[in-house]
Amino acid sequence: MENKANQDIELSRVKTAGKRKRLSRYFLYAGIVLFVSVIFLSIRLGNETKSKQLSQEKLEAVAVEKEPSELVPVVLEVETEKDRTIEVVDTEVESQTEAAPDLKEQEPQIEIAKESNTNNNSVTNKKTTSKVVTSPRESKTNLITDHQVVIKHKVSAKDTVYSISKRYYDVNQSDLILKFNGIREPEKEIKVGMMLDIPNPTYLAKHAVQQGETLYQIALHYYSKTKILDLLAQTNGVETKAPSIKAGQGLIVFKESQLVTHTVQPKETLFSIMNQYHEINDFIELVKEANQMGELKAKSVVKIPNPYIKKGGVTTPTSEDFEIVIKLDKNQLSLYKNKRPIKTVNIATGKESLTPRGTFTVVTKLVNPEYTPKKIPGGDPNNPLGTRWLGLDVPGTSGRTYGIHGTSNPDSIGKYVTKGCIRLHNEEIEALFEIVPIGTKVTIK
Repeated sequence: MENKANQDIELSRVKTAGKRKRLSRYFLYAGIVLFVSVIFLSIRLGNETKSKQLSQEKLEAVAVEKEPSELVPVVLEVETEKDRTIEVVDTEVESQTEAAPDLKEQEPQIEIAKESNTNNNSVTNKKTTSKVVTSPRESKTNLITDHQVVIKHKVSAKDTVYSISKRYYDVNQSDLILKFNGIREPEKEIKVGMMLDIPNPTYLAKHAVQQGETLYQIALHYYSKTKILDLLAQTNGVETKAPSIKAGQGLIVFKESQLVTHTVQPKETLFSIMNQYHEINDFIELVKEANQMGELKAKSVVKIPNPYIKKGGVTTPTSEDFEIVIKLDKNQLSLYKNKRPIKTVNIATGKESLTPRGTFTVVTKLVNPEYTPKKIPGGDPNNPLGTRWLGLDVPGTSGRTYGIHGTSNPDSIGKYVTKGCIRLHNEEIEALFEIVPIGTKVTIK
């Protein structure tokens, strides 16, 4: 009995020791799990805190860049049904006042002159074609010596380089547009729907006034804060996003119908500076002055001036400097510059009064034109059009039916022998070709 009691006691001790060991291991495992969990949670909380800080910093950065939501840059020239923008569709008023040929590559009903396949010089003067322009980027680098406003124009079916030039400059700057866009052969390279860059335009647009529209509404549209911010950035060669300017930097800004210099102060942004000077009444006065405006009438066309136009930024001679006057009774052609005659030459004109009378414009310029009725190539000594062609926008033609050109028959000069064109000695038309740009006024009387 005693032995059995001792065995029971020993067995109880063993069981108790086993339980203690199991409890010890349990608490050990629980402690390890708890320790690992604490470490894991600490790491996770740290990462979340860091992530929130980074997200907050990004939000603050975006807020600084955008300031108000209307600051998101937009292309001024994108057109929608509800929003007439810098890209202006031809109005009936403009179409009636600008007689110029189509950019579509179509044959006129009666075509006499055609650019020769043997010479790819195009409708620009020698100043444009003599210098090889390899790309628009190279051309722009050569032309821009300072920051300036550049807007985009979407070519329509009715557009010519001349009509586009008249819209944005009011004078002929065809050569400038072609050079700036790196275009050497406009009749081949310019297509309907393509975008042309217009540098340093006098006008941002020509706006057709709608019924009930006010000058305030027009100014508010074309001179919105978003658009003026973009013009301000372009003029000063900076980005619209912050930070793009530094304290102490001088910025050109528009104020009360003139350009002034603003010195950037600490913590100022491009938007805050623009906002400081953005007075819609200043822009209304600018529009009034440009249009010598009285009462605003529906269907009239209002010029929208570029407030950041850089005077002297356009240096190319314009067609306004020149005029050609042709006197049929004397068979003479006189070239005027700034309304003063600089040269007079003898010419041949149409027999039986075939040469049209009136005021026209030079709309095409061709080197070595092809004589299509008899398929005589350009450069051929027997080509009756000679070596150069200045096409006129006689109604119903596209600048390829009636023109001022050279000759293969020098003895005909001084006589009434042509089918309506004006004929000069080759050396004289070549000299005239180099002087007058597209858009030159031609009066035949």
